[in-house]
Amino acid sequence: MPSRRELSLYLDRLGVSGCSPVRDVLDSGTAPTGPRETHEWQSGRHLLRLLRSRRRRQGITLSELSAVTGSSVASLHRYETGERVPDEPTFRCLAAALGMANEEREHLQALLSLSPWERPLPGSPLEDSFLVPGSMPHLRVFERIDGLRNPHIPGRDLGPEIWQILHGLLIMGEHDTVQEVWPFLRQSAASGTVDLEHKVLIRSTLRLVKSAQGRPGNGLQEDIQRLWLDARAMKPGPARTAVTLQLARIHMNLGSGPEATKCVREVADYGNRTDSPSLVFLSELHLYASEFESGRSSSSLRSLLDLRSSAIGPLQSYNFEVAICQAHLARGDTGSVMAELESCSASEQTYGYGSPLVRRIREAVSTRDD
Repeated sequence: MPSRRELSLYLDRLGVSGCSPVRDVLDSGTAPTGPRETHEWQSGRHLLRLLRSRRRRQGITLSELSAVTGSSVASLHRYETGERVPDEPTFRCLAAALGMANEEREHLQALLSLSPWERPLPGSPLEDSFLVPGSMPHLRVFERIDGLRNPHIPGRDLGPEIWQILHGLLIMGEHDTVQEVWPFLRQSAASGTVDLEHKVLIRSTLRLVKSAQGRPGNGLQEDIQRLWLDARAMKPGPARTAVTLQLARIHMNLGSGPEATKCVREVADYGNRTDSPSLVFLSELHLYASEFESGRSSSSLRSLLDLRSSAIGPLQSYNFEVAICQAHLARGDTGSVMAELESCSASEQTYGYGSPLVRRIREAVSTRDD
């Protein structure tokens, strides 16, 4: 049961006047408070998943974190899943061990101390926060996930919010987190509505994550064909373009170069028709990366390198750095790989980006050095 204070805040959000009979019942002390309050709402369960995200990004195991902080592995697991909230000294210790900036730690602690009704409502699109240095987009993504626990109007369209969350996790390179939070997001979606456009975006995102993890699952070809047909049925625009680019990446993950090129050329044609330099860059980046992957030719590498100056904004620059890093690794050019990894690290620190591919490249380089 919610506390009396939380019920009062909820009535405020609903716009119930101060002279309402409902207020009278609440003020009389007879309103139900119950001996137990909803634990997951109190704890900010999904906000605390940020701890697991930080640990994974640092390449730290639970055992290593336990040795540094003095907290048991079992306790750390409960903190990361939101089953328990660490006290302030423990939280400070965890934050320091995970390289969390003071501003980030303080903001997270402040959010954890608020009830769901007190937390700020979503503002600008999540992707915008990934373009501004120091805006803590990774924290905003987990805040949005936790925010879906708030009561909402039945039948509300939750598609845009769920898509933004999944897109934010992709930008962060959090494929494992996508898999972990999807059951909850799916449950939330069932209490509202999701339009067809966002259903296709969500399905293509989940399929992309599975293909990147080498777990295509059953009915792969049928699902890809259905996604392609659904994308063709969508009106031309950002959503259709996003699905088509994800299909290209799925085909590349599965080693189907011709199908990937087919998707990329469609995006390129649309970008040229709409005079969109951003889409032209993304399509050329996918196309040249695919050509290099299939032939490893010097000409395709030069075409890829020539795109550096065409990247628009920090996110596209990071995507370019990842593609070049992979190309240099394939050619065995360790020096160039290390230079691009430094650029990737700078973008990750400044903007909160991430990539499973970059993590694998770092591991590969580390193994070679050993």
